[in-house]
Amino acid sequence: MNPRKTLATATLFSAMYIGLVSADHMLTQTEPAAKQFVINTGAEQMVGADTSLVNAQLNLSKAEIRQLARTYRNDDSPLAQPIYVNGDQATRRLLVDAIADYLSTANAYRSLQRLCDELTVAERRAYDLQFRCALTLSKRRQTEAAVTAYQALLNDEPNHQAAAINLGLLLHKLDNYVAAEQALKHAVNISSGSRKAKALAALGSNYTALQQFQSAATYYDRSIQYRPGHAPTWLKLAQVRAILNENFDEVSKTFERALALQPDYGRAAHAYGRYQLKHLAFDAASGTLETALEHSNRNEQLHLDLAWAYTEARQFNAAQQQWQWLVQHANEVNTRLLASHFKQVLGNTKQLLPTLPTTTDFMYARAVLADLANDTDTARSLLQQIPTDHQLALRCQHRLQQLNENSRQLGLFASI
Repeated sequence: MNPRKTLATATLFSAMYIGLVSADHMLTQTEPAAKQFVINTGAEQMVGADTSLVNAQLNLSKAEIRQLARTYRNDDSPLAQPIYVNGDQATRRLLVDAIADYLSTANAYRSLQRLCDELTVAERRAYDLQFRCALTLSKRRQTEAAVTAYQALLNDEPNHQAAAINLGLLLHKLDNYVAAEQALKHAVNISSGSRKAKALAALGSNYTALQQFQSAATYYDRSIQYRPGHAPTWLKLAQVRAILNENFDEVSKTFERALALQPDYGRAAHAYGRYQLKHLAFDAASGTLETALEHSNRNEQLHLDLAWAYTEARQFNAAQQQWQWLVQHANEVNTRLLASHFKQVLGNTKQLLPTLPTTTDFMYARAVLADLANDTDTARSLLQQIPTDHQLALRCQHRLQQLNENSRQLGLFASI
């Protein structure tokens, strides 16, 4: 292999996301020669690192590095090549770093794991590769092995911020919330700035999973102090404040802050619309859910929530369209059946349909259908059977009040 030019690799990694969280800030690792990037896990993003070195002593082109890295495809190894076997310690480290950097950029995590496995623990430490190897295990969904690798790294480097954060996130993923709490509190103690914000938000998620919602709200609020422009944390704070039954206006402002920071945040709009629907703000809920639908027009639950919002707001033409969509596209059999009943009542059509389930969750729907069909006695009887601690309790109480007020007005009219 003929030396040609100096390797100068400084690769920028992209965050990969499945649905919820926006891209996070770039983070700086404790090692001065390293950069950090973000790998998304859904709840809170994992921290990654690009440990590539820029050093003129390794005179290989990118094409030559690629050729070495691709020896794994031929069931060979770059570490078996003369340039590594005959190289000194500094050359070996630069070569391993360049190959690992290429494999990471190519998302070739299987080959990267082979590289890690070929090296001894002492060599991984010497080449500053432990973090990347742990991250590789995580990317390959070998979560328990990744936890062990991060723990080993933290035994060597207790103040490794990225490792502490990622360890906490993985323990949370394994539902080991107690151990996750300990790891994330350690991460908070050794981190600063946006990294501290990440650890604090992850602690909030951990307490949410434990249903310790007041603690969750506290940690989300603390996270926002370090990362005020992070819309997902504002959404999480809004959701736990809603669970805690905090003031409607204050909760609404928290939801709106998330949407102001990220106007195309469909999940935030959906959550906010559901909150408004629950708290009887039917017209507002319709508008918010319409916004959410612009970003997720195949979401069955979103169409169902919007159908309910229009129905409660007595916007029956718009409601019919949503119920019709659910009749045609809903995957859940009971959702299609429910939509068919509403389509029939609102469209004044006659069709023999199976009865709705008699469970509490469907009792409110049966009451509303009875009300729309002017069968007020049945509607009232069904509403009175719904427990006062049910998630639909406010809407039940509201509809009962409407029925009673309508009966009172009819009574007054009859007495004239």
